[in-house]
Amino acid sequence: MAETIAKVEGARMGAADHPAIRAWRKLGTRHCVPDYVEILTEQKNERGVYRLVGVGPAGANVIAKKCDMQSAGIEFTIYNEILPHLPISALRCYASITDDNPRYSWLFLEDAGDGEYLSNEEEHRILAGLWLGAMNASAQRLSLPSRLSDRGPSSYLEVLHLAQSTTRERSQHPAFSIHDRYLLRAIAAHCDFLEMHWARIEQFCERMPRTLVHGDLSLWNARIRADQQGQRLLIIDWESAGWGVPAADLTQFAGNALTQDIAAYWSMAKDCWRGRDINDLHRLAALGTVFRWINAVQWANQGFRKSSLAWYVAEMSCYEPELAEWAMGTQCVLELK
Repeated sequence: MAETIAKVEGARMGAADHPAIRAWRKLGTRHCVPDYVEILTEQKNERGVYRLVGVGPAGANVIAKKCDMQSAGIEFTIYNEILPHLPISALRCYASITDDNPRYSWLFLEDAGDGEYLSNEEEHRILAGLWLGAMNASAQRLSLPSRLSDRGPSSYLEVLHLAQSTTRERSQHPAFSIHDRYLLRAIAAHCDFLEMHWARIEQFCERMPRTLVHGDLSLWNARIRADQQGQRLLIIDWESAGWGVPAADLTQFAGNALTQDIAAYWSMAKDCWRGRDINDLHRLAALGTVFRWINAVQWANQGFRKSSLAWYVAEMSCYEPELAEWAMGTQCVLELK
């Protein structure tokens, strides 16, 4: 997760020796060195996101993102080969280059700025609904499925199986209290319930259109930029993108999900939802909520060894009631008989 934003002055820290600058300079001598590097996120596993101040076109800032090779490949494809063909606001990707460690790669992106997306702002929700609807409708006209990872229900079932087994394994840790173990076993039981009904989830999704999905539309991955043309939505971090039903992208008011206006989305995308209605869209958004919670549970499991037991229990304590509530409402969402 992101750490506190801090500026690293070049004169004090040697900006020219910063890994992001070394990668930037590999692109050619015409690329200048910034006065300083701003750390946006930095993680222990060598990943990081940095702002290179003043090195872009007309003195603009550039974002340098270090990630694994596979993630970089996905994002580079999305930014350069797909988004430019869609009628939506999108960032430019200037270049991609392999890191000194060949397991990683650097992406150099247009700076989206720091304008926050606020789910409690109706104007922002409408903007996001129009943006996502336009993306989903227009992406269907491109030949994309074979070039993108599957983001249908089968991909989430794989994550569900991991969440089941890993959560049960974690519950055996001797440091957990009886209450903690009960919590983890309850989450595993909710996963069992979802698996039992997964065939109905797949049946429901079969009726829904397939399109380009971001896969991690969160408040952290959205920026609002205001200019002479008004406000524009800019989305970052496409490494989870793929082809599937847009359930997770439509999630409403769940955790840090980027909540958008469903009616605005429908106004843009209804032509590709032929035979369906806005009630189906609301049910798909509800299904997207559980997809996101499944991912969240497994994300916490993956962070278990790197974080404290208290952090892990706190995360799981947030997810358990959400999964329980969704399980209770499954019949309404999927029209189970």
